[in-house]
Amino acid sequence: PEGRDAAVSYQKPDLTFTNDTKTWVLIKAGYTGSSISVSFYGTDYGRKITFKTDLLAKTPYPTKEEKDKTLEEGKKEIVEKGAIGRKYQVIRTVTQNGKVIRETKIRSTFKPIPQLVKIGTKKPDKKEEEKKKQAAKEKAKKEKEKKAAAEEKAQQVEQAPQSPPTTDDPQ
Repeated sequence: PEGRDAAVSYQKPDLTFTNDTKTWVLIKAGYTGSSISVSFYGTDYGRKITFKTDLLAKTPYPTKEEKDKTLEEGKKEIVEKGAIGRKYQVIRTVTQNGKVIRETKIRSTFKPIPQLVKIGTKKPDKKEEEKKKQAAKEKAKKEKEKKAAAEEKAQQVEQAPQSPPTTDDPQ
């Protein structure tokens, strides 16, 4: 749940807890190729734990632009999507027999992740540009010729003499 996630840190432990009961606690951990699970076993003292999570703030992500000489000038490409930052407050309340025995406020801050955008700086190849322009001109010329031929055919049909239909049926 938001604001209540655990993170793994290789430099130092960042998740600690204290067993405040008089009995042992068994911690069983396991993993698969895609998940990790941790289970806690101990004596039930009738405690109930509730959590209230509040989103305190959102921070927009910055955009980081990098020039790319392989991308055509004027083009932009999103390489990595950004993620907004968030700040949460979680209030953890422990009750026993309907009485609050402990309340803890925990704040978690998740920094925004910048969006990475490549900006094209590659100048267009002059010969390639000329080829594209020439191809566009030829296409336009062919379409114009096609349109003129269709109009001419339509005029011929309009000017054709109208005669009554005939049959070759001798009577």
